[in-house]
Amino acid sequence: MVKYGKKGGFKTAEEAEASYYKYLSAFETQKKELQKRKDSSIYLKEYLQVWLNQQKDFASSTVQVYQYVLDCVIPMMPDIKVCAVTENYINTLIRKISEQKLSYGLKLYELFGMALSSAFSDGILDFDPMKNVQRPRREKHMIFLYSDTEKTTFLQYAKRCDWYLEILLGMFCGLKRGEIYGLKFGDFDIEKKQVKIQREIVAKKTEGKNGKMTNKPVEKDIRGSSSERTLTLHDTIIKEVLVRKKQSENAKFLRRQDYRDHDLITCQKNGEYRALASFNKFLKGLCRQAGVPEVSPQDLRDMYAEMMLRTNRVSFLVLKGLMGYATIEDVYERYSELTELEFSHNQYINKEFPAG
Repeated sequence: MVKYGKKGGFKTAEEAEASYYKYLSAFETQKKELQKRKDSSIYLKEYLQVWLNQQKDFASSTVQVYQYVLDCVIPMMPDIKVCAVTENYINTLIRKISEQKLSYGLKLYELFGMALSSAFSDGILDFDPMKNVQRPRREKHMIFLYSDTEKTTFLQYAKRCDWYLEILLGMFCGLKRGEIYGLKFGDFDIEKKQVKIQREIVAKKTEGKNGKMTNKPVEKDIRGSSSERTLTLHDTIIKEVLVRKKQSENAKFLRRQDYRDHDLITCQKNGEYRALASFNKFLKGLCRQAGVPEVSPQDLRDMYAEMMLRTNRVSFLVLKGLMGYATIEDVYERYSELTELEFSHNQYINKEFPAG
């Protein structure tokens, strides 16, 4: 495996020794690659499990979803080795798991795509079996929307609560829950009335002091992805951001060294990250008080999409950029039924938040 040049010898013993270790290292590297390529003992289900366990950058919720789907499909998998995997075999597995639930098929497709791509890159496979595998169709989501009367009632009650700014950011900017949690005061340009979306908060499973695994909120950088975007804000939202900043400064002054300053607009009284489920829990209680159907942060985001599509000036392509979706197909699949609605997004906002 070693290519030798012409005979020439070495000037010093040190030069000879350095050359020896250089070629020894190269030989060991090539030997490992050959062993990996010739390793036909790896079973597919074992490889998938090991690969998933090694993904340290995944949020704990993402790992849980993939693990659940993997657990569902493993009983359908015979002891087939990775080197024997074919496109037809993968298509069959995806079709079988999709019969249980369409979303399972999509997640299994994603899992196979990432894991087998790694196997191909590592030389365990000599070809990419996912090249012609059919992507399963998405399950049609049921979108829940408030009527205009319910929206008005909901916002009247929301104005009195501590989560008012978060509700506005979800309902009138289309931000995801994690994106709202990840916003910092430094992301806002008050003069231009803009905000940059460049991070989100996700749950990462970590071991606590008592040895139990817990979900810890951590920042995830989304710069460079389709989720990164700059949005223009309504005056009402700018006003609430300034109010929140003043509240944050007061909390820092009162707590002093006990305050953990992450510059977050959404945080606990001591500045630390809020639990991700706290927004959902609050919305549930607020809806009960207002006497309107319960909504989630995703429902607020859907209402934003509805109002934007009602303007008749926002295409699916524009909405993709505004909401941070990866593809226009994703936007169409979720919101295609809303295109028949006619209403003005700005008209509604100005009605709820008149100037002055």
